[in-house]
Amino acid sequence: MKHDFIQLDICDDSNTPKYKQIIDSITWSIKAGKLKSGDKLPSINQLSFDYYLSRDTVEKAYRYLCAQKIIQSIKRRGYYILDDSGASEEIKILLLVNDFNSEKKTIYNEMIQKLSNQATVDYCDYSLFKKIVKGNLDGYQYYVIMPGFESKHQEELNELLLKINSEKLILLDTKLDQLANCKGGMYQDFKEDIYNALVEASTLLKKYEKLILIFPEDKMHTYPADIIAGFKRFCGFNQFKYEIYNDASCIDPKSYKKSAFVVLEEADLVTIIKNIQLSKMKLAKDTGILSYNDTALKEVLAEGISVITADFAKMGQIAADMILGQVSGLVKNDFHFMSRASL
Repeated sequence: MKHDFIQLDICDDSNTPKYKQIIDSITWSIKAGKLKSGDKLPSINQLSFDYYLSRDTVEKAYRYLCAQKIIQSIKRRGYYILDDSGASEEIKILLLVNDFNSEKKTIYNEMIQKLSNQATVDYCDYSLFKKIVKGNLDGYQYYVIMPGFESKHQEELNELLLKINSEKLILLDTKLDQLANCKGGMYQDFKEDIYNALVEASTLLKKYEKLILIFPEDKMHTYPADIIAGFKRFCGFNQFKYEIYNDASCIDPKSYKKSAFVVLEEADLVTIIKNIQLSKMKLAKDTGILSYNDTALKEVLAEGISVITADFAKMGQIAADMILGQVSGLVKNDFHFMSRASL
């Protein structure tokens, strides 16, 4: 196949020399299956024209690729892909999440398991991610990002993400309008998700006189305000009295009676369980708990905590499928109610 134009990931701000960026872009395209053995590359003049590069820079990159027997030069015909075996080499993936908690570990573990020996997944924190984007973008074939950082970082993160080739970018959990053309993404609809999950739980919730949402305002980068909107919508449509608190420590345990709690943070969950035990109340009889997002601990804590939860295992699996080219576009993640002993 003849390629009059190929997509290269060339960054003017990168510390990586331009000729090396050309090499890395072409080898990445081979690994991604976009270039195959026998495909014709643009001429040196054409590539230098398309990307405002010097002819010497492109020639140096092509000369290196020829020396490595990745491409070949055929007299009077041009340059061709000689070896596409790089497509079977191990893929390098960078994972950035806002907090490496048990849910994020599930995503990481599922990606590792699904990708098996085909890839390595490196986890990094925000400061390291900034350094990589500014200096070594070519070091990874894919970037799997879960946005949702504190406001002081989020705006900067949005700008950094724009520097990454959209074909290398996979977003999890949150949709970002300015990155609608990324390779893929799996998102939650926080307002609809909590509303529909509470509807699933409504039969058990009806025995309580009031619902209390514990919503930590200092964690709004993790828990969007749409959660409050979905909670209020459910209470309004189903005629539930409700209250909203920032943390469990400000609630008088006496008000626990005939109330069910919707709890986002595990610290608040522990506070509520302690107060229930001290007050000699019984879970699922005097008061109830519904926790946000499932963990292995919640399966056994207090004989089982009911949850409304995203499917984090599926999130990791779908991210892996997107890297392998088996899934593309935006995919809505599952969110559902799991009944246990606490309601």
